Amino acid sequence: METNWNTFYTNHLNEVYASVPVPDDYMNIVGVAYWQWADGYMTDKRSFPEEPSVTKVVNTVTGYPEISYFISDCLLSFDNCAVSQDNINAMTGVKFYNDT
Repeated sequence: METNWNTFYTNHLNEVYASVPVPDDYMNIVGVAYWQWADGYMTDKRSFPEEPSVTKVVNTVTGYPEISYFISDCLLSFDNCAVSQDNINAMTGVKFYNDT
């Protein structure tokens, strides 16, 4: 039996769209990319194993491509970026998205 890749892709894309916490107007590839940038959504909540960043999934990406990963791994990490405790206190609980 031959696989219909277009149907396979569309079904899985629709599954992703249905899971992304955005209004219907943003149920598209840009909306999915936004949630990956803002919250690591695709790698941290939709993949196995769960990872905070695409940098942990593939070896072709470096740095902090997601703002959420930059916050957790740098702005909230004295060990990784040698930030002050005051900075860690100021950034704790900060998010750059609105999920309501």
